[in-house]
Amino acid sequence: MGEMAMYYASCDVACIGGSLLPLGGQNLIEACAVGVPVVVGPHTFNFAQATEDAVASGAGERVGDAPAAIQAMTAIAGDSTRRTAMAQSALRFASHHRGATTRNRRADRAAD
Repeated sequence: MGEMAMYYASCDVACIGGSLLPLGGQNLIEACAVGVPVVVGPHTFNFAQATEDAVASGAGERVGDAPAAIQAMTAIAGDSTRRTAMAQSALRFASHHRGATTRNRRADRAAD
């Protein structure tokens, strides 16, 4: 736990590999939190809402398979304007998700 942020911070664009096979995906918020655009595959059921929100916000791009992921990553990495815009969107997206634990604890207390 905690090592992925280091890896994500060292790259220009991240591929969420667990989303390319029917495994359910992985947490893309970690990559977004360090300002890295993400490319995701079709299988994101474990992080469905976060993935939809990231793509809608411009922080990520959804592709259909591994070759398309490589093509998307190459295109994003090679276009500094696009990469910068996606990185800024990623930071805004991740910022929106900060504090979820506190919000949930408050909701639990209010329900008691």
